[in-house]
Amino acid sequence: MRAALATLLCLPSFAFAQENDGFSFGLGVGARAQPNYFGSDEYGARPIPGFNFERLKFGSLDLGGEQKLGFGFGPSFRIIGPREADDFDELTGLEDVELSVEIGGGLEFNAPDYELYANLRYGVLGHESLVAEVGGDVIYRPTEQVTLSAGPRILWGSDDYAQP
Repeated sequence: MRAALATLLCLPSFAFAQENDGFSFGLGVGARAQPNYFGSDEYGARPIPGFNFERLKFGSLDLGGEQKLGFGFGPSFRIIGPREADDFDELTGLEDVELSVEIGGGLEFNAPDYELYANLRYGVLGHESLVAEVGGDVIYRPTEQVTLSAGPRILWGSDDYAQP
């Protein structure tokens, strides 16, 4: 399998938590420096929204709540915006690439000041191929409501993924 490789650098992300009727979650927004399109030599900043489930408490049912340290398994989801050849001179003559949605899962390791992960996803909309992502973040929490994280990402894709 020929691999498509993109190294992504995640810039600081900001998040806050909201508790509602026994359901706690985190919402965040951040920025990611990444190639303008896969294979591009030029980088641009892209906004990245974030959502994470923290706790569900309903009667005697109590899920989540405290930060889980150590190894774990979790879902993985990614949306890739469309790429239009008209947006970049060097892509003239190539076909446009549709919006893609990938779903899958992966392993993670969480520590108080850093996290590492490896995910495997499949494109269910747009491209229909496998991708794997490995990355990690250094985490800084200046307050209980604010989390800053930054770290590298490496992405591999199957031949079908790299073809467009």
